Parts: sequence; structure tokens; C-alpha cells
Amino acid sequence: MLSYILQVSICWGIFFLLYALLLSRTTFFSWNRAYLMLTLIISLALPALEWPVPEAPSTVALQAAYYMQPITIGVQQLEVIVTAAPETAAPESSSPVLNWRSVLLLIYWIGVAVAGVRLLYGMWQIYALYRKSEQHKRQTYTLVSTPTLHTPFSFFRLLFWSRALSYPKADAAKIIRHEQAHMDGWHSLDILIAEILGVLFWFNPLIYLYTRSLRTVHEYLADEAVLHHSKKTTYGHLLIRQSQSGQAIALANHFSHVQLKKRILMMTKKKSHRHQLLRYALALPLLAALAFAFTLPATPTAPAKATLTEEEGPKPVFKGCETLALEAAQQKCTTEKLMAFIQQKLQYPEAAKAAGQEGMAVVEFTVSKSGAIEDIKVLKSAGEALDQAAVAVVRQLPDWVPATDESGQAVAAKMTLPFKFKLPASDGGDEVFQVVEEMPRFPGCEEIANAEERQACANQELMLYIYENLIYPKAAKEAGVEGMPVLKLVIGKDGAIKDYSISRPANEALDAEVLRVAQQMQQEITWVPGVERGRKVNVALQLPIRFKLEDKAEEVQEVAPADGEAFKVAEQMPRFPGCEELEEPQAREKCAQKRLLEFVYQNIKYPAEARAAGTQGVVVVKLIIAPTGKVREYSIVRSVAPVLDEEVRRIARLMQEQVTWVPGEQGGKKVTVEFNLPVSFRLPELETKEEEVAHKDALKVTGFSKEEKPVRLSDPDGPAALIVLNGIAYPGVRDIEEQFDIKPDDIDRISVLKGEAAIEKYGQDAANGVIEIYTKSGQPGSQGGLSSQPLQLQRFRVAPNPTSGELRVRFKGEALPTTLRILSLTGQELLQRPFPGFDGQADETLDLSNLPKGTVLLEVRQGERVYVEKVVVK
Repeated sequence: MLSYILQVSICWGIFFLLYALLLSRTTFFSWNRAYLMLTLIISLALPALEWPVPEAPSTVALQAAYYMQPITIGVQQLEVIVTAAPETAAPESSSPVLNWRSVLLLIYWIGVAVAGVRLLYGMWQIYALYRKSEQHKRQTYTLVSTPTLHTPFSFFRLLFWSRALSYPKADAAKIIRHEQAHMDGWHSLDILIAEILGVLFWFNPLIYLYTRSLRTVHEYLADEAVLHHSKKTTYGHLLIRQSQSGQAIALANHFSHVQLKKRILMMTKKKSHRHQLLRYALALPLLAALAFAFTLPATPTAPAKATLTEEEGPKPVFKGCETLALEAAQQKCTTEKLMAFIQQKLQYPEAAKAAGQEGMAVVEFTVSKSGAIEDIKVLKSAGEALDQAAVAVVRQLPDWVPATDESGQAVAAKMTLPFKFKLPASDGGDEVFQVVEEMPRFPGCEEIANAEERQACANQELMLYIYENLIYPKAAKEAGVEGMPVLKLVIGKDGAIKDYSISRPANEALDAEVLRVAQQMQQEITWVPGVERGRKVNVALQLPIRFKLEDKAEEVQEVAPADGEAFKVAEQMPRFPGCEELEEPQAREKCAQKRLLEFVYQNIKYPAEARAAGTQGVVVVKLIIAPTGKVREYSIVRSVAPVLDEEVRRIARLMQEQVTWVPGEQGGKKVTVEFNLPVSFRLPELETKEEEVAHKDALKVTGFSKEEKPVRLSDPDGPAALIVLNGIAYPGVRDIEEQFDIKPDDIDRISVLKGEAAIEKYGQDAANGVIEIYTKSGQPGSQGGLSSQPLQLQRFRVAPNPTSGELRVRFKGEALPTTLRILSLTGQELLQRPFPGFDGQADETLDLSNLPKGTVLLEVRQGERVYVEKVVVK
């Protein structure tokens, strides 16, 4: 079955490739419809056809198949199990093996059931709409007048028309003519056949490409029928109006089904020349090639290579066993001698033993007419070291007594020998479980009552430990090496890591780094052991660790608009990353805009040369966001001055290097999209209302003159803007120098927010605007003429983050009186917990369940030293 599915897929793929490259852009719509339907059905029949092949004279010697059960060896004890099997079936392991074929078959039928239910639901939708509507018989069809709002559509000889929509008489006539073309052409039958095949081949993307192309051709045919009686301009306007109304039903032929742009382009396209019909002839050699490649040869006589049975003659035997009278006795003797030979010669490779490698190697060899061992090859690999060990034993086999045919002539015979390599339990005898009732956990979350939350917390702690200690090897980074080695840990009954190894290597440098972290974990960490049936047991864990360079992005096929350029507007425009967890589209969009603003504000600077010259204005940079999410290119589309332009280019270049956007989408595919970003540079003393009004949505970069003056942020008599210093808001502050002891030279950059953007980010305290100030030290300010100094903490962790309730805070620091505070972004204190007797190690749980949702600040303070971490309350 899998072979048939693969062959059908290859046929579909080749035929559809020809259509997409050469036929889809022609105006031979009827030919295109016929081509799609014929190749769709022919591809189903080709693999099932029998193609008679004349029998060639047989000159190949008969070959005998000889299979044995797996040979299992351990590190300390060799266990050899060898039996002879008359069947040519694949060897079975002595231990239970998961039948992946059955699993795949089960997944397939589940998919068929889901797709079948979807198809039946679509049919039921049409039937339900028919039952609750009025039917009016017409000459060639039945008009179904429905009370439901939807666009007009047809299904076989039924035309569904919503009473909730009204059309001018001329437009209604065009719509009816369009749907009449669908009904006369029996387009619904094409779609029904394609949908039924979609149920059977639900996993195959080619069937969806065929279905979409058929629908597109149907629309072209219907449009062509209307244009025989209407002008292209008026009909095009009708299409544009019609595309905005009503709902669609999946199985029906809708008046506006495919992308409007494609239909209008095809309507205005010049008719294809008749000589282009020759392109369809290219399908004939493709059909012939596929017929020869995929059909089953039906040979009337036995094949040249046959399995030798007892009636045909004896199988090859080990030397010394040929003297026995009965063949059964010879084969029993052969099995015993072969098992003894392998048990004596086979050795578990030390390298594989150290790496914890296990598996089954299947070796095929030929016993020649002379009895010599020839043509040794590995049919199934268990890894290079294990394969070499198995092949080495086969090479040492002595000469055999060859097999003979019915006439007594010696013939070559193939042999297949499986070797199963298995290591004993790591503690020398205790069993190591793969799955248990309660899996081992990384420590640190034992106080959480709920089992799922406890496991999730433990997983996060494990990831934090690895991320804190893992270092990307310099050699691998410079060579651009990425990979995902899999670390195997054996957690003992006492929670200690009893053994560790790389179960799936990726790269020598990456593997070595993972083993280094595993060794460190073995020395530092005691796990919570696994439990099975109430007792602690040894458990093996598989931990994949992915190394990925930031500047490498997944390749995505780029879908460009018709003119080959980037989309200026897409159904889903690119978004700045960091807000993917939000479900509401508007909230996600606003969050992405905030992230973009923060990125620019944190990195941009007002050039000193422009500040000294009093240069200001709005620079607009165009970013081309590729389907990978990377900034493919950037350019200045509105220039102010070279020095300001260059600063904006620097930010774009920084974004290109550091940021992967959420790419734009059009028609469900990731596409290249233009994104224009205005950046406003202004000096406070030169600001004009006209500039502010003209570019109210631009990012604003405020500079200060080179003359050092007190830093005053607003008119003392006017409304006060909210001051945010290094991420913490201070309502009511007007003079930075006076209240924070900050000089102009201490300031790294200043940015301004106004209107809804300011209120949304900082609340009503920002109604008069926000001035965000970032100092070179990057630490929160301290009112009253004192400066805050950075607080150094070790192993600082907060989990979970985001949190919906409890927040666990852990860190190490100097043993001094300490205070934990939760602050809003406007600086309002929401929670405080003092620790006057702090002993240098904190492990505290804060209840944030009563706090408003959003971002808050966790402040750790020791005197005037402060450490701040952002926390999201969900």
C-alpha cells in the first residue's frame, strides 16, 4: 500500500509540475480542465496496471535464502540465539518490537475518518440549506431561494440565491450566467471527485493543489462565458463588489472563489496562440515513462532468482556437517557450529560500549560455488562500530559446503545474518526502565502539589540549568555547525546520575560540550528518582539539545506577487517578534508595535553632528521582510540629511542581524512584504506643530544641545509628563538633575510617547505623555539626590514566567537586609516582602494571583543597590 501511495504521488507530482510550469498560464481553459481531471485519474490507475514483460533466458544461478534469529551479545556475557527459518521473512527480535506499519496504518485511517466527516458535513450543509429554502423550477436548473446570507453558488443543477442580498438587474443577470456556466459544465462533479480523493489521500499536499487548480479553471471558464455578453470593465467591477459579501460553502461553485487578482488578470490576458496546444503533447512521453517505471511486471514463468526449497536441493552447510545423512540434521549441525563460531569471535566494540550504542546489524553475504564467503554487505546498520564488528566475524567464517541445484551442480546462495547488540543495565544487574509511572524530575519544584505543574516546573528548571551552563563551542560556531545531539541520562534509585552518554551524535565538538554539562550535572545535582509500582527504580532519560546559530533561518519558499516584487500590502503584514503567545489578533498587533518601538528606542541615538547643526526631520526606511522573517534588504525612501539617514540605516542593519520577524502571509503562504518605518528626529527647542501633526505615527528621537544645562523635562507651570527612568516610572518628577542626581552626560538616550500609545503602555498617569530616559549605567533611579547602584546576584531565577499565580524567586547574594518588591510599570508598589535577616540565599514564593494582568517589575533591593527583572502576570 505504501508503495502504491508513493507511486501515485510521484505521478501526480510530475503531471502537476508540467501543468504549473507550462499550461496554467494559457487561456485554453477547457484543455486545462481536461488535463487536470485525466492526469488525476490516470495516476491512480498507472501503478495498478500490469505490463507484460517478455521472459529473458535465465542464466543466473538459483540462490538460497538462509535466515537466522538475532544474535544478542552483552558487555559481560555473550548470549547467542540462532535458529534456522525456512521462510524468507525478515528476522524477528527476541524482544517485542513496535509495529510501525500498524501505527502508520492506524494514523492513516484516523485521517480518512476525519476528512470523511468533513466531506459529509459539507454535503449536509448544502442539504440543510436546501431543505429550509424555497425551490423554483427553471428551464435548465432549479433556483433555491434561501433565507441565509451567502454569496450565490451552484451545486450540480441547483442555484442557491440568498434573499438577504439584492442586486441590480444587470448584475443579477451576469451572476446567473456565471453560475449557469458552472452547472452546464458539471463543475460540481469535478470538485466532488477531487474531494473524495482528498479523503483517501488526505496526507498528500498534491491533491489539494489539484483541487485548487480545478476550482481556478472552473472560475476562468465561467468568467469566459459571461464575457461573451458583457464588457470586461463592468464585469470586473462586479467581481470586486461581490468579493466582499457573504459566506462560502466548501463544496459549492461560488461566484467569487479564487483570488480576485488572478481572475481579473486572466480576463484581460491576450488569448494564447494555437501553437501552444503542442505543450499538451508533452504529457504523452511522461505517461509512457511513468508506465514503464511504475507498473508491475507480470512474468508468466518463475523469476530467474528463486528461493531454494528442500525439493530443489540442499542448502549450504558448515564444513563437517555434510557427512550427516539427512538434510535436517545437516542444518541443525550448521546452526550449532555457526553459533559456537560467532560466540567465540564476536566482540562488543569498546568505543560503542563507552558511547552506550546498541542496535541490530543485519549482514548479507554469498556462499559461492566454491564455498567461499563473498559479497559481504550490511543491509541494516546499527552504527559504524557495531557494523564493523559484525562484518569482521562474517569475514572470518571458514569455507562452506556449497548449495546444489536439482542436477547436483554447485550454485551460489545468499545468506542473511542478524546481530543484535545490547548493553546490560548500567548498575551491573538492576533493570533500567524507559517509561515508569512517575518519571524522574529535576529538583527544585517539590513544594508544588499539582503533578502536571510540578513536572512542568521541573522541566523548566532543567532547561534553565542547561542554558546557564551550556556554551556553544567556538570552533563549531566559527564553522557554522549546527545540530541536535541527544543525551542519555540514567537516573539511579537514589537520584544520582549513574551513567550518561550520547545516544544520537551530531558533531564532535557539540557532543563533547553536552557530555561536559552532563558530567557537571552528575557532580552537582541529585534528581528526584523515578517510581514504578511504589518503588524507586533506575530510569533512562533521552534529552535532545539543539545547537542553532542565530543568523541561520529556515528556508521557506518565497511566493512573490505577479510582477516579481515584494507585496506592498498582504493579508497578514509582518510583525515584530515577541508577542506570539497572545491569541487576540489586535492585541498581538499592538504588542508587536510596542516591541518594535522598544527595539528602536533602545538602540537609536541622535547623532552629535546633527544635534550641533540643528538638523531634524523624518527619515523613512523601507524594510523588505522575507518569508524567513529576516530583513532581506533595506533602503531610505525619504531622506533628511546624510548623518540622520546613516543612523537609521544602522538601526535597520542591526535589525537585520538580530531580529527574525513573523513574516507576512498572503493566501495562506509566507511572502515577501515591504514595511515602511518612519523615524522622526527632533530637537525640543526647534519642534514645530506642523512636524508633529504630519508625522504623528513616526518613532520620535529627541536630542539635546551640546551645552550642558539642567535637565528639565516640561514646563513647570504646565501639565507634567510621566518620567520613566530605565524602565521605572516616577509620576510628578519634573527635574531629573534635582531629584535623581543625573547629569546630561549620564544620559544615553531619551524617547517620547504620546496619546494612546503612552496610555496603553503606562496607564492614565501617561495622559500628558511619557518621556523614557535611559542612562549609561542602565540602573533604576533613586529620588532624593541619591543614585542607585547595580546589585550583583548569582543564580537568579524566577519561575514560572509568565505566571498566573505563584512566582518562585531564587538567588544568591550578599548577606544583608533585603527587600523584594513588585512594582507596576508606572512605579506603583503592588507587593512588598522584607527580609531583614537575609542569609545570602533566597528561595521565596510570591502570590501574584490578585495582581492585574500584564507586565510588572520584580525589584530586589539591598540599601541603594537594586536588581530589576520583568515578570508577566497572565
